[in-house]
Order: sequence, then C-alpha cells, then structure tokens
Amino acid sequence: MRRFVLAVIAVVLVNLPWANDAWVQHRIDADGVDVQATVVKDAQKHGDNYLSYRLPPEIDADQRLYGAQVSAQAYEAARATGTITARVVKGSPQDNRLEGQVTGSLVVVIAVVGDIIIALLLAVATWRRRRWRTFVVVKVDDDELTVRSGGDELVVQVAEDEETLRKVTAVVGAKFRGVLSLIPAEDLVEGPPLGEFTHVEGSTYRIAGRVRAMSTIHTDVLLENGYVLRVLSDEVEHEGEMRGPVATSGTLVLSSRQPAVT
Repeated sequence: MRRFVLAVIAVVLVNLPWANDAWVQHRIDADGVDVQATVVKDAQKHGDNYLSYRLPPEIDADQRLYGAQVSAQAYEAARATGTITARVVKGSPQDNRLEGQVTGSLVVVIAVVGDIIIALLLAVATWRRRRWRTFVVVKVDDDELTVRSGGDELVVQVAEDEETLRKVTAVVGAKFRGVLSLIPAEDLVEGPPLGEFTHVEGSTYRIAGRVRAMSTIHTDVLLENGYVLRVLSDEVEHEGEMRGPVATSGTLVLSSRQPAVT
C-alpha cells in the first residue's frame, strides 16, 4: 500500500508541469485577448529564434520581461516592426503566448519519461514481491524437497499442517503456490547492513535483512531480493528493540500459506 501511495505521488509530481502547461494553454485559447507586445531584445542561438518582450502597461503593470522561442517568419516580422502580437489572459499577464511561438515539448517528454520510469520501478517491485510464490519440485529427498522458483533452487522442508500436506505434492514436476518461512536455530542478532540468503546445508540457510515487522514470536525480515521471510518460533528470543539489520540461521520451511501469528 505504501508503495502504491508513493507511486501515485510520484506520478502527480512528474505530470504536474505538463498538466499546468496544458491548463495555461487552454486558458489562453479560451479567455485570452490579443495585444501588441514590445520587443526588447532578439537573438538567434543554434538556428533557433528568441525574443524578449514586454506586454502593454495596462495589461502588465509590473512590466515584467518575458521570453519565448518563435518561428523564423515571426522573428523577422518582430525585428522589422519592434512589436509582435501576444495573446494574454487578462488579470494573469504571465499566462501569455506570442504569435508564431514555438511550443516546446520538453515538459511532455519529461512527463512521458518519468511515467515510464515509474512504471518500470513498479513492475520490478511487483516482480520482487511475487518472487518465490510459485514452486516446481525438482528433487525429492526423504523429508526435504528441492524446488525451483524464479530461477532459484531452494531446499526446503514441507510444513506438517493438514492444508499444506494436501496441497503440496512431493513429486518431481509438481507445481504449486506456497510461502516460505524460517524456523531459526539461534537467536536473532544484529546483522550486516546488506541482506544475504546463504545455503548452509540441506534445508538450513543463513539469512540477513531488515526487520519489517516483529512480535514476541515472529519477525518478518526483508531480504535483499525483496522477499519478506517470516522467522517464526516461540522458543527463540525476538528482541523487541531490534529494528535494523538482523541475521539468523535455521530451517527453511514451505507452507501453503503464511503461518498464522498468535
């Protein structure tokens, strides 16, 4: 939910300049009046034509200096006469547009590129959150299964609750959805700043990551790959003050659903 809210805020901020420019152009078209602006300065840069101008005093009492890029025809006419037609919204002189003004597409490009980047980041975040959700059995070894998920092979033990045993088939090629958790063999301790997920032996793994949630009997740890692994035990100490990187090792367990927290 937090990611979604942040994404919405980012989209609004990225598209705000484009939306504001579109609204200004609409106001100029709908409510603007034509006046003669005075050309103060003209310049050509890299083949583009630029004019600096002021609006009539009755339109802009502050006599602010504005600037715009215009077409070659409008540029030559303005140089010859010293004036150029401008369409301006009365009471809002900053909302104006010159005749022959070249409307840049920079704000549109920025908005489009920004939206694409946000969409890609959301796609990556969604993919990371869905990682290790679907499993395929590739090897059966007594009470341990080797499963493949998202290109990774994991050795797990199957939870012994009735629902899991009914849904998880210990047959090579079997495919199912599930949730991983860790039954720790040692207390949680402060871990390295970078998360890790290391196979020790069998279904034993050493993990490190940041605490996402904690109770007296469980700790949800965010791994470096984006997966939130629940460390669950009522026999291992879970220090309530731990909020940074933590580490532990234990048995990786596959369940049909997230173990309940009581």
